[in-house]
Amino acid sequence: MFFQTVVLGALAALAAADGTSRLESFLKSNPAPSNVTVGNGHGIDPTVEVKRGMGNAVLGNRCDHDIWVWSVDGKGSSDAIKVAARTQYREPFRTPCEGCGVVLKVSNTPDLQGGHQTQFEYAISNGQLYYDISFVDCAQGEGADNCPGHHNGLGIDSPEVRARCGLIM
Repeated sequence: MFFQTVVLGALAALAAADGTSRLESFLKSNPAPSNVTVGNGHGIDPTVEVKRGMGNAVLGNRCDHDIWVWSVDGKGSSDAIKVAARTQYREPFRTPCEGCGVVLKVSNTPDLQGGHQTQFEYAISNGQLYYDISFVDCAQGEGADNCPGHHNGLGIDSPEVRARCGLIM
């Protein structure tokens, strides 16, 4: 099965007229960026198996400012990859070992500072893709002000999953 998972950093005003958070309305009025930076793990160990039949991890920056991403697995980390405002970063799904995960660490700065990144995490096991967005390192107590994307919303989307489950927000 082909998956193309999209992490949507919707960092813009999302409040609807009735005061509710409306990520889906924002996404409709702010189409996905068309410029794409394609990565291959930028410096990741070349022995890591790329799961070409599984599709791509795509990070869409819908912000009006640049963000940076690091592609990290158990064998290493890429350098900081700049994702310009209103563009995308894409890399093929890969797995350093069966059941091992990969994380795309997203920051508002070109320096990876502990506790100031949002993480898109995924793993492939037995042909299944598992993924999530994590604030685990940036959330402090009950607040998540250090987490890029927290203030105005984040979403994960997969065309195949959306048909069954809707947009994950």
